[in-house]
Amino acid sequence: MLAPDEGSGPLVELSFHGRKLRNMDFLSKSDPFVVMFVGDQSALDESQFKMVGRTETIWDNLNPDFVTKLYLPLKRPDEENTRVLLQYYDQDSKESLELSKEYLKKQDFIGQVMFNVVELLSVDHKLLSMKMSNRSFKADPKAGTSIITAEELPDRSASAQYVVEFRFTADCEMPKRKKIFVILSRSVKQPTSLGPPWIPIYRTGAMDAPAKSGQEFKFQDFSLTREQLNACDDARPLKIELFTYKKSGAHTLQGYVELSISKLRQVESDFMFPIQLQKEGSLLSGYVFQPGSMTSTNSATLGIHSSLRFCFTRLTWRNRF
Repeated sequence: MLAPDEGSGPLVELSFHGRKLRNMDFLSKSDPFVVMFVGDQSALDESQFKMVGRTETIWDNLNPDFVTKLYLPLKRPDEENTRVLLQYYDQDSKESLELSKEYLKKQDFIGQVMFNVVELLSVDHKLLSMKMSNRSFKADPKAGTSIITAEELPDRSASAQYVVEFRFTADCEMPKRKKIFVILSRSVKQPTSLGPPWIPIYRTGAMDAPAKSGQEFKFQDFSLTREQLNACDDARPLKIELFTYKKSGAHTLQGYVELSISKLRQVESDFMFPIQLQKEGSLLSGYVFQPGSMTSTNSATLGIHSSLRFCFTRLTWRNRF
């Protein structure tokens, strides 16, 4: 499943990353996405697997970090092992509402990897870095590397739900037709040089930045379970990154803020978190704060619901982007 359900019992969350993927395009870089298949321990080729979903497409990028996750029930070592097949594609046609073999035939195949979940959970840092193979499962060094990270999530019987809201206030005029978006990530539990230090968990859509000083707009609200947000660890660092959007996919990171749910509960509601700026960006200064206090409601049917409202404010930009 691609999102935790409302059942009980622990889960394994799988995250996917590509490194040095084969470039399938001539005038730009590949637009990769991953198709996920699940089978039992006896599955050896694609026909023995069940297609369960796909990630989002990351445009013009040979080193993608995908937001979409795969969630599997956590089994005991003596239970039947689950095997996962990941196929990387370069998207060449428009999005399809129904993922099918016919749709995949229209895309460029990059490479694939296959692994056992129990193997992933038993290695250091719960991370596999695998060279990809061709459709015949023969090594294809030029296809690139697939990195898979796993995290064991606790029992879901007492889960919590967070409603997250991002607001943006322009304190000066900004160029017209400039779009911005936000990526929310959580830190890796056991960092290693073999994998990324952050796991992206949500990306907003790209929206037009306000052109007038003092104008405010908000991204569409979204919900995350406590497992998705911080793996039920309120001290787990979270990162909020602000990007300016480019159609080519070469987005520019303007700045970021690192915080945690524990830190938010310790500070006053109007506390300003300074944005850590990027040298290549156009943002000169800015802050993020959570207006109002976090609210929680305990209910046997609703669980715990908290509101996280983050506002980008007091932003100063260069005259030109």
